[in-house]
Amino acid sequence: MKSKLLLGIIAGLFTTGAVLAQSAPAPSPDRAAKMQEHFSKLDKNGDGAISRDEAAGNKRLAKEFDEIDANKDGKLTREEMQAHREAMRTRQTAKFEERFKAADKNGDGAISKDEAVNMPGLAKHFDQLDVNHDGKLTREELQAARGKMHGRHGEHMARFEQRFKAADKDGDGALTRAEAEAGKMERLVKNFDQLDTNKDGKVTRDELQAAMGKHKQ
Repeated sequence: MKSKLLLGIIAGLFTTGAVLAQSAPAPSPDRAAKMQEHFSKLDKNGDGAISRDEAAGNKRLAKEFDEIDANKDGKLTREEMQAHREAMRTRQTAKFEERFKAADKNGDGAISKDEAVNMPGLAKHFDQLDVNHDGKLTREELQAARGKMHGRHGEHMARFEQRFKAADKDGDGALTRAEAEAGKMERLVKNFDQLDTNKDGKVTRDELQAAMGKHKQ
């Protein structure tokens, strides 16, 4: 719980979803493989692109379809999706840098306790984040803290994915109530009706992701 709280504070210090890095790293091989797998699942007809109808099954993709579709041909290619992700990272990095500079009143490249006074979450955990105990928080310290938190979050998500696949007996990428019960996923069972937003008797990863997004907000 403490790790999740800190991750939320660090990630939202200056703007929702801010990237705490000067430049965003490329996806790891595992992450890239998962992205490829997800793309292939959405590309029902196997033509190497995702149509608007195919994107309808993913709420986030459907919402951002027109923005991602750079050439306005009604299809999303891997290249367009990758370009969109990179553009988002660039914008988020710029927003973080803008907010960081605004907080850094004396322009020394770090945030002191006095400068953090108006940031309750940051001020409360200042000493924990200030790993070298010099009374200042640098970009590197915030980035390192976020990296550690995300590492733990990644491990948690990997365990969840393993349990999800084990419970998904028919391999259709969704869990019925019976599958969730058999997999002993108590919290999912308890909130099944709320998570099953389209009321089809199944909970997909997209529905779970949407629920987690609302919870964070």
